[in-house]
Amino acid sequence: MKVFNRTLDYWLLWVLVIVSVALNVYIINFLREAQRQIGIAAGNASVGVGLLADSAIDYPVEIHEQLPVSMTIVYQDQITVPISVTLPISTEVTVPLRTPLGIFPIVVPVITSFPVRLNPVIPISIELPISTTVPVDVAFPIHVNIRDTPF
Repeated sequence: MKVFNRTLDYWLLWVLVIVSVALNVYIINFLREAQRQIGIAAGNASVGVGLLADSAIDYPVEIHEQLPVSMTIVYQDQITVPISVTLPISTEVTVPLRTPLGIFPIVVPVITSFPVRLNPVIPISIELPISTTVPVDVAFPIHVNIRDTPF
């Protein structure tokens, strides 16, 4: 039996070859299992993307702010004010009368009415400053269908 008369390095070489083959078989099986799991994961991802295409994003937006408002309103116009009135006059007027005998005061009663008819134009120019803060409280929903997006 000459088989067992070999040197130690010969047998070590055979052990290394057998170990190498065993490691290669293990690595190949490991890579095949990884390939199978990647295939399953890709299928699940495909199903997930398909379900995502039929879904939507719903998000409520709420705005709670104070909006400052500051402005000046200018108003210019002309208004015609009709005046129609009769002014009564009831008075006594003293008139000096000169005669050769001297100056004599004469009292003359004046009773009359004086009609007044006017249409004056009155210009109006108003600048009204406004400065306030307006509260803005708004809530509205946002709805986005994934199917309507480039995704």
